[in-house]
Amino acid sequence: MRTRRKDLDWVFALQHQRSVNQDNTIALDNRILQIESTRWGDTLAGCRVTVYEFLDGNLAVRYGPHEVARFEPSSSALQPVRGSRSARPLGHKRQVA
Repeated sequence: MRTRRKDLDWVFALQHQRSVNQDNTIALDNRILQIESTRWGDTLAGCRVTVYEFLDGNLAVRYGPHEVARFEPSSSALQPVRGSRSARPLGHKRQVA
């Protein structure tokens, strides 16, 4: 059966609920994600956000319906993606031990 949904990468992404630290960072596994200031405020400290881990290793951080950060994996660490805040389809690559 075919589906007309265009957001399947968001549906199949792993979702992690996190609280933003006072320095505007989020801890996820062994990684620290730095969130830049948003259009409506300098910090999201104390707010609950959802981190989406996609099949290709990219991460997106959402606060309600707003995507506030996007990170792509590099050879050594996650690098923030500048100027890309669109909800383009992505996925996650989690290594199974």
